[in-house]
Amino acid sequence: MKLTVQYKTDKKAGSVVSGWTYAHYNKTGESELMRKGRVTHCEVNVKIDPSHFKIAFPVGTRIWEDIPGGRRYYLQKAEGMVPVKEPNQEHKTANRLDTAENRLRAPSRAQNENKR
Repeated sequence: MKLTVQYKTDKKAGSVVSGWTYAHYNKTGESELMRKGRVTHCEVNVKIDPSHFKIAFPVGTRIWEDIPGGRRYYLQKAEGMVPVKEPNQEHKTANRLDTAENRLRAPSRAQNENKR
């Protein structure tokens, strides 16, 4: 795998990402996949309403959050998300509550374990 990132200079922010190329190679070194991306619009240090990042889970959804040393579990009720001691084993699916660390890697969205 090879990821190449291109940058451009923004008058206000300095260096900003302008595009990238992702290449995946097989065991013999032949290219199997290549994807290119280009940034078409970028705003730096703009104010974003915190409600933009709130996740509304349907009532009854079981959720977990990865924390140092394990996981913290929740159940979504009508009055809000309620901590629970452990996951209900009857439900094979749960949604991962994005932590600050995960939001740095990907957009803030809950992911269902069984949806692929």
